[in-house]
Amino acid sequence: MHLSGLLAEMARDPSIEAALSAAASSAPVTVELRDALKSMFVPLVAQRLARPVIVVTTDDARARELAQDMRAWWPKHPVLHFPDPDQPAYSMLAISHDVLAQRVAVLAQLVRAAENPSEPGPIVVSSLRAAMRRLMPVEEFRAHFLALAAGASMDLETTVRRLVALGYAPTPLVERPGEFARRGGIVDIFAPGGPLPVRVDFFGDEIESLRAFDPETQREVGAVSELVLTPATEVPIWLGDRVAGRLRRLDLAGLRPEERQIWARHLEQLQGEEYFDDAAFYTMSLLEDAAMLFGFCPDALLVVDEPDQMAWTAREAEKTAAENRTRLIASGELPADFTSPLFSADELLPLLEAAPLRLTYVPGLPGSSEGRRCVIEGFHPLATYAGRLRRMCDDLEEMRADGQRVVLVSYQGRRLQQLMAEHGLISSAVESLDRPPPEGSITVVGGTLAEGWRYEPGRLVVVTDAEIFGRTRARPLRRRQRAADRTFLSDLSKGDHVVHVEHGIARFEGIVRLGESMGDREYLLLQYDGDDRLYVPVDQIGRVQKFVGMSDEAPKLSRLGTPEWQRAKRKAQKAAVEIAAELLDIYAAREIARGHAYAADSAWQREFEDAFPFIETPDQLQAIRDVKADMERRRPMDRLIAGDVGYGKTEVALRAAFKAAIDGKQVAVLVPTTILAQQHFDTFHSRFDKFPLRVELLSRFRSRAEQTVVVAGLASGEVDIVIGTHRLLQADVVFADLGLVVV
Repeated sequence: MHLSGLLAEMARDPSIEAALSAAASSAPVTVELRDALKSMFVPLVAQRLARPVIVVTTDDARARELAQDMRAWWPKHPVLHFPDPDQPAYSMLAISHDVLAQRVAVLAQLVRAAENPSEPGPIVVSSLRAAMRRLMPVEEFRAHFLALAAGASMDLETTVRRLVALGYAPTPLVERPGEFARRGGIVDIFAPGGPLPVRVDFFGDEIESLRAFDPETQREVGAVSELVLTPATEVPIWLGDRVAGRLRRLDLAGLRPEERQIWARHLEQLQGEEYFDDAAFYTMSLLEDAAMLFGFCPDALLVVDEPDQMAWTAREAEKTAAENRTRLIASGELPADFTSPLFSADELLPLLEAAPLRLTYVPGLPGSSEGRRCVIEGFHPLATYAGRLRRMCDDLEEMRADGQRVVLVSYQGRRLQQLMAEHGLISSAVESLDRPPPEGSITVVGGTLAEGWRYEPGRLVVVTDAEIFGRTRARPLRRRQRAADRTFLSDLSKGDHVVHVEHGIARFEGIVRLGESMGDREYLLLQYDGDDRLYVPVDQIGRVQKFVGMSDEAPKLSRLGTPEWQRAKRKAQKAAVEIAAELLDIYAAREIARGHAYAADSAWQREFEDAFPFIETPDQLQAIRDVKADMERRRPMDRLIAGDVGYGKTEVALRAAFKAAIDGKQVAVLVPTTILAQQHFDTFHSRFDKFPLRVELLSRFRSRAEQTVVVAGLASGEVDIVIGTHRLLQADVVFADLGLVVV
């Protein structure tokens, strides 16, 4: 889905043209515009200047959404999200391999853009926290690209060792970026940022061929002339000996004995340049000459989204990091002289303040004295219909009669068009918009966009799911408590038991105000065992959560200043590690097991899904896609669908059950109560009524004779889907060919 056909028309708007001209000048410029227009304006700037762009915004969720919306406007060039590892500063926690691969793919694109200034570069969107993280030196990253081509001479064993040194994970089967698998003289490699993995066939010390293949089926799809491999992670393990040198100079005397053993083992691994999950913890902090994100493409245009929020966000990140550092040093988990994995706010903020382009939805934001200010006008917000389709259709018909051009962008474009047709509103549906729509037209485009608007000069209206269903993305909050914190406070009553992450179980006694040198401040008053009290600043509420116990009995309060809470935490951590080990064994067995791969959706499946009388939510659609993808793989499925009452979990189960039953497998739906079994049976029976599938109920609502018939039907295969209580688990219930269990 894309809306590139509207970009050229937007660029002709006088206020946008003035802002684009200002952005192309040498002086910094602040552009005031609606939040929804930023994803359209930045691609126009990239197009006008023909140079890479790095956008820095407030948080990672905002960066991800902004990148997603920009792709709708900028389909022919890469728009990349540079994710934050979401790893607390100074914490020895492994970063997701997928996140590392995604970050490396972005760095590689920036390096290529810097080396090829004549070609249009990518748009990279990063949160401020992601931009604060220290990265390997640019020259080290660039120097470790590895090019493979058919006919090239290359020692196989050396190549495999280089892949390991570059952070590629050896696996039996390549499925994700950053993995490789060797089978004799064949090496499968999935490069970060690559569209498909590549099968490299060696004949002795010569590369005989390179062929891309589908990671799902492992079938080859075509020849590849060359494969350029970047490091698979941003952890330069080949510099491990240099990092180990700095590690040896740290004072580890303050660490607990068990922690010293871990650090000693990691020191040996770094010296041996051996990749391990916690390597990033050391390289991000101890590597000299660390680079910033902007250093990977110095010519990229720096764009700051909501600059008035940057200083506070950076200081908060520093404050949180410092608190974490103090806690870890006090608990003997971190040396006191360990350096920060983040660039400081003082190092980063001057770069952001000097950014050539600043975007804001705040009118009258103070700008740079040497810069200019532009205001993009003519765009107005739309009414929110909150699912009232009749009212929306009436308004859209009025707009069309007035000669306006209406574009609806919805994740359920086809379904929305059908519902509008039922209300007498005729529209055209397209996958993408390559050119402006004609006057007096309504066009439905399948996709997502954060927010719609009405463009008065061009008589153009863009309507999104935010207006149709009333679901909007929250704007970034400035110097306010997070929504989750406000919800937590509203749910907290005096006398409730809570848990403080460092001090244990306490009783909440309310919120009090205490005077400080800087004025009054609010605190959560926590009562511990005896007369112990703790005052927690409200801005540190993230350290406190409600106590959830296994019984209705009141828990024993912790005592301040004693090691009992730390002992309890260590005991829980040990138990968690044991459970994790068990789960690892289970999932390892599941990984190598082979199950039934269901066929792709049939015409009947589409007909069944179109009969759903409501419009699916984005989360519901994603769950349905994920479940179907699991079912079509040969690996056994084990998926949890979580959602509140009324969020559509049953519809996910219905579609999965239909897919299994149409493919000849039986389905068992296990529910906890007899009433719920009857309700689900009624739902399944009504939805499957038009299809040649037999749905039965097995519970105490059925007589013994009826149960006997159902059990016989399950054994013979005549019953396709059964809904039941624990009766399904009894010994006499045998399935002919069970393919799906829904609990």
